Amino acid sequence: MGLTISKPNVYRDWNESSYGLSNGILGINCRHSAGFFVPGKSTFNPVKYDESANAERYKQEQKQRRYERELRKTKRARNIARDLGDEDETRRLNQKARLQSQRLREHIAEHDLRRSKVRERPMDKPVVVTIASNNQIEARNPADGTGAGIYTGYAKLTKRQQKLDAMLPESGKRITINKRDIKMKDLSALTAKNGCEYAVFTKGGQRILARGSSTNAMVSTEYLENLAKDGWRFSGHTHPGVGHVVRMSSQGDKNVLKLFKQKQSVIYDSVGGFDVFDSEGGNHENR
Repeated sequence: MGLTISKPNVYRDWNESSYGLSNGILGINCRHSAGFFVPGKSTFNPVKYDESANAERYKQEQKQRRYERELRKTKRARNIARDLGDEDETRRLNQKARLQSQRLREHIAEHDLRRSKVRERPMDKPVVVTIASNNQIEARNPADGTGAGIYTGYAKLTKRQQKLDAMLPESGKRITINKRDIKMKDLSALTAKNGCEYAVFTKGGQRILARGSSTNAMVSTEYLENLAKDGWRFSGHTHPGVGHVVRMSSQGDKNVLKLFKQKQSVIYDSVGGFDVFDSEGGNHENR
């Protein structure tokens, strides 16, 4: 009579694994594959990659992602300009998008990368569904808090922006807050919602946020002179509307810059586009 010696099973039962869960093995974005393994027979022969070549390819792929983001951003701005009937801005952004697209294609060809046209298309109504856990799904709109999203009616203010909005219920009001509690692009979101100018002044870790009217920031020359004497800087302000023409600096903007003895400041529009301007009248278009 033969004697059979059984060895203890050192492998977990597959049914006890995370297989079948969205964040488990072979789940969403998992790139593993399943295959047969025979103890004592199967060998593991991983493919060896050139680390320097792999690092270089990663660098070029990240550059491709950046080019794609910039192209999508331009296309979104172009679509907004087109919807608003701004033909000059639409033509300008179309030309910019063509140049960015050409740059992207040349980069892909030069480094033998894989092109994805989906990543080059703007989303007019972006909604992302994030799986927070195995049984909880949370919907998030990445356009929330952006001037473009609010201006086109696809999004809303963030909770932080809503708090700022509540603290400035009408034109002519000003508040002093911590610098970390407001970003410059929050101005575009507030302008998109209320259709009025906002101005920001910075000193150390503090900022003054002023709400103006549809045509000016409603801060007196005397008040500005006192700010300048106390060491505040004119960080930037908004002009309601969309496009480079809207972001052109006025003589009043230049006078304020001279009063603060600054070389430059920035003007944002309602969708997050901005231009840098100087006290001599120059506008340096950014996007």
